[in-house]
Amino acid sequence: MSKHPVILKGELWSLVRTRRGLAKTKEAPKGLWGYAWDETREIRVRPAADFPGVEKEADILIHEALHACLPDVDEAVVTQTATEIARVLSIAGVLRRDADVS
Repeated sequence: MSKHPVILKGELWSLVRTRRGLAKTKEAPKGLWGYAWDETREIRVRPAADFPGVEKEADILIHEALHACLPDVDEAVVTQTATEIARVLSIAGVLRRDADVS
């Protein structure tokens, strides 16, 4: 497990890379990729090695950051927006696994 401080909405949050707390649920039978907890100011996301590629990883990180920053936005809007932003970053060549961020 790794923990990184991040600022979202002008507040200190923790980005936690772990599989703990991302159990299988009825809504996500294969398990969650990530989750934003407003009460604890924590975003939990699976380790980098679990993702099939950097675009999917960026998609999930953006998705959870959007939930943290805009908690009242509809899930479908968050999902579409995160996927589109990740795609733009990928096309622009920004997404590379140059550093160990797991």
